[in-house]
Amino acid sequence: MYLFKFSGKLWWGNLRRYQSSKLTGNVMKNRPLFLTVLLMSVAFILSGCALLDQAKEDQQQVLVAAETATAETVAISQQREQQANLAQDIAALKQEVTSLSTQLAAQKEAQDIAVLYAENSTIQSEPEPVVVQTEPVNVQPAPYTLDLQDTLTALYDKVNPSVVFIVVANQQGLGSSGSGFVYDREGHIVTNNHVIRDAVDIEVVFSDGTRSSAEIVGSDVDSDLAVIRVEQLPVGVDPIPLSSMENIDVGQFAVAIGNPFGEQGSMSLGIISGLGRNLKSQRILDNTNGSYQLPQVIQTDAPINPGNSGGPLLNLEGEVIGIN
Repeated sequence: MYLFKFSGKLWWGNLRRYQSSKLTGNVMKNRPLFLTVLLMSVAFILSGCALLDQAKEDQQQVLVAAETATAETVAISQQREQQANLAQDIAALKQEVTSLSTQLAAQKEAQDIAVLYAENSTIQSEPEPVVVQTEPVNVQPAPYTLDLQDTLTALYDKVNPSVVFIVVANQQGLGSSGSGFVYDREGHIVTNNHVIRDAVDIEVVFSDGTRSSAEIVGSDVDSDLAVIRVEQLPVGVDPIPLSSMENIDVGQFAVAIGNPFGEQGSMSLGIISGLGRNLKSQRILDNTNGSYQLPQVIQTDAPINPGNSGGPLLNLEGEVIGIN
């Protein structure tokens, strides 16, 4: 810059001297001065161009520096914004933690108060024992319940000694058993035909444990009835009276006494479920398709199991209304 100013002053001074010499007519004499002015003019122009190029380069560097500064400023602003958002998140999280801590503290305080209240209540307000004198409650069963219970007990005591346990052996030596009841004082006992079928030896066991041999008097396969006889009845064993069909109605109580599964002297209770049923005969008819059915059979729901066969079905008066 200083060189350019110096050259300009020098060029300007020579130029004025050249013009002065031109006016005075000494141009040729001053040719060296003319060449000097010309060279200095070229040098001045070149210096100006160089100066312009330097100015453009400086301006470009300033622009690059400005862009760099702007980018750095934007990055710094974004970083500061992120830091501000992070600070807000941390503050919100601290607030939530503080709120949760406050709630937990309140719950703990409430629990402590409840426990303290319960302890004080237990200590200070234990109820005094209260003794109440009351008369014992005498629960009386319904009259019909007592009556039925007494009736069944009396019926069993009266009839069971006349119900017998029948043990049978056949020709193969195999045994079976069933029930029966005393029909008269001559020692006749009624049972089922299938109980004594194929029997070669029959033993009758009474409720007191007395054992007697028996013989077959007669049997009917169609009605599944049989009569056997013992020589003598034990003391206190009486025949069981028979009822009439006219005294039997659906719905009335029915009692079965027998020896189910060999359990001697078992009693079960039910009702008469139906009348006039038919029972198919056990007879096997050869070369025919015919069969016989026993009419006027009684249906009952009193429990009857194997071993009850031949035992009596009774009304509450202790009368025989059927044979199981």
